[in-house]
Amino acid sequence: RARGGVPAVLAEIANIRSSGAKRKHYEALLASGELTAGDVDSIVRHAGRELDGSSGDLRAVLRQVPPGGVRAIDAALGEAIGRMSDGDKQAVLSGMLDTADPATLLVVMRLAERIGSDGDKASLLRRAAPRVLDGSTTSLREAFFRTYSTIGSDGDKHSVLVAALRQGQKSP
Repeated sequence: RARGGVPAVLAEIANIRSSGAKRKHYEALLASGELTAGDVDSIVRHAGRELDGSSGDLRAVLRQVPPGGVRAIDAALGEAIGRMSDGDKQAVLSGMLDTADPATLLVVMRLAERIGSDGDKASLLRRAAPRVLDGSTTSLREAFFRTYSTIGSDGDKHSVLVAALRQGQKSP
């Protein structure tokens, strides 16, 4: 990185065969600090392409993306998430719910619509309810229920509504 910046590191990672070794390199790069939003965008796009055969490794890398960086890399994250299994999508997006940043939470809710499994989507929404249904942001509430409306299973819908009702008692 000192010799050629982030592009040089990404070029080296592209030459590695093992997806696990690639993952370790991406994680070290993300942990190295002093990354611009453009650097994070490049890293996520590169990892999405290079780790497309290993959703577990891609999930591990995406979990290292700094919470405030999600807003800047919205498109790159969406592209990478599109290559993951539903369980991995749910795990990555759930990990991003710990932020208090409404813009990040909106990105998470929008990407949650792309989870195909009703069970995985419901699990994410149950975990998201306390964070997005606190009454502070109308757009978060709308995004939550827009994602909810894509669930087909009555049982999963019920479990999400129960979680929403518990939170709704605190929200006008």
